[in-house]
Amino acid sequence: METVLNKKYSLIYRAVTFNTPIFDKRYRSSFEIVALILETANERANLFTIAKRLKTSYIQLRRYLNYLTRIGLIDVVCSGKQILYKTSEKGFEFLRLYYNLLKILYSTIEVAP
Repeated sequence: METVLNKKYSLIYRAVTFNTPIFDKRYRSSFEIVALILETANERANLFTIAKRLKTSYIQLRRYLNYLTRIGLIDVVCSGKQILYKTSEKGFEFLRLYYNLLKILYSTIEVAP
């Protein structure tokens, strides 16, 4: 993704880990967190790996994972003693729609010369 600087609104769009846009804001939205979890769990990932990549607490991550599992965006896979999380087909559909929406929203931002 490219960097867009709009001085009129002082928005800076930049690609960070997982190609997720951030508008120089301090807190991430729920949709951003869900998208980051789904991207991290693209190939099987454990709780530690997801928490490390998202830089979030286990308590908050467990709440999100429980919710995502309940609605079917994440599948839980048991591998021996380890619990792994994997993005389901419904989760991939969510990511596709999420990034299409971001593309539409960011294409409407006018770039200042």
